[in-house]
Amino acid sequence: MKTIKAAIFALALAVLQNAVPVCAQELESTAAGLVTMNFSDLDFREFIRLCADQASTDALVEKSVRKKVSVSCENESGAGLLARVAEDQKLLSCSVGEVVVYYEMPFNAFRRYNGPDDYTDFLPKAAHEYRQRLSAAEGLRIDVRADDRDIREILRELAAQAGAEYRESHPVRGHIWVNLSDVPLSDAFAAIVIANGYGLRVEDGAWVIGRAESFADQD
Repeated sequence: MKTIKAAIFALALAVLQNAVPVCAQELESTAAGLVTMNFSDLDFREFIRLCADQASTDALVEKSVRKKVSVSCENESGAGLLARVAEDQKLLSCSVGEVVVYYEMPFNAFRRYNGPDDYTDFLPKAAHEYRQRLSAAEGLRIDVRADDRDIREILRELAAQAGAEYRESHPVRGHIWVNLSDVPLSDAFAAIVIANGYGLRVEDGAWVIGRAESFADQD
């Protein structure tokens, strides 16, 4: 009986000793921004969610994008994986400061129709302009985490953190998912507005959300 107990104890100890390095490696990989995935036919939004959970990637996808992706990778950079899969899906990307917005033409709201299959993309210009308009919030960094929440609640909370009043010049609707870590508040606010096809202006210190404006006359 003692021999059996000793054998069981030795086996359990060996399992624990072998398990420790594996757990440490998984934690180290996560901290390094690496992801391991194996799935097929997954919604692109859910894919972004997984990258954010595993590698703290700060990205959003425009609300009109409807893509299914299949990915199999091991210990790959989360940011690099996002860029690779987006390219495979023929999605465009725009950096809104430290937040990346993925979108596709011709569906993004900031575009000019020039003719069949011919569009001018003003989304990067909108990203630059909107961040400039929110310069009063410069220096404020935040975490934004929300799962299927009303976009108005999120924008109102962000504006309040910047000491600004939130207003709407046009009805703002929709529920969104967001997972952004330690990013400038102005980047987060502008990226959420752009990814959901709305416009942004500042009036007497208030952050006013409404229809996406045309930047064609500024081209």
